[in-house]
Amino acid sequence: RKLVAAKSLDDGNAAGLVLHPSLPRAYVVVKNDSQVNLVGWDWRRDITLFSVNIVEQPLYIGISRTAERLLLGRPFYDGLWILDAVTGNWQSDTRGGIVTFAATSTDDQNLLTYQPSGVLTYRSRATDEVQRVLGLPSELKDLALSSNRRYLIGRVGQSIVLLDAVTGVEVERRRVNGLKIMKTWLEANRILIVADGQYGPELQVFSLDADRSLSVVLTQRILGTPTAIGFGEESVFLGLSDGTIPV
Repeated sequence: RKLVAAKSLDDGNAAGLVLHPSLPRAYVVVKNDSQVNLVGWDWRRDITLFSVNIVEQPLYIGISRTAERLLLGRPFYDGLWILDAVTGNWQSDTRGGIVTFAATSTDDQNLLTYQPSGVLTYRSRATDEVQRVLGLPSELKDLALSSNRRYLIGRVGQSIVLLDAVTGVEVERRRVNGLKIMKTWLEANRILIVADGQYGPELQVFSLDADRSLSVVLTQRILGTPTAIGFGEESVFLGLSDGTIPV
């Protein structure tokens, strides 16, 4: 692990972070006392691509399968905002309540959303028409899909859970003491977490193996207080409480 880029957020701290899967771009939720902005950052050239006011801190930030859209889960009736990943411009939203996780199909034409009440909804992005609804455990955090799109990975309290995205059945659960933040690296079948270690916060990386079991492949001490985590181009990004983003 080495530091390849860092950005100082003069106007606030990093309250959310997602990375482009193939380009050196980070999308950072920057929060201060007066507003919340979504900032697009080219970390290789250290250029700000856009900065837009998103009104409230999102409950979820993600990027679509085509990487053309950003997905913001919100605590309102219009629970999901869809933004252009190049300009930050608003494109559309979904109606139906709070959204804490979202994903798109391969062509971005269909959406999957999770609500903290435990409702998983499949719908058309173009029409917002509901196609299928599943019941899952409530209050799942840090949800993501596995690389084969069959499993949902999330956390409940101090445990990582693996759920069948087709049936809603729980297939694996792993307890991690001191679990604070979790993010799934979809393409690599890796789960990145920040947890309390013996000497302070630690980055731990789990592998989702072919038999659906979880195994630890890396443990690294973190200097600072992490507030967000992301990944891309084989790099791990940590947003820290002092407003820096080490890579």
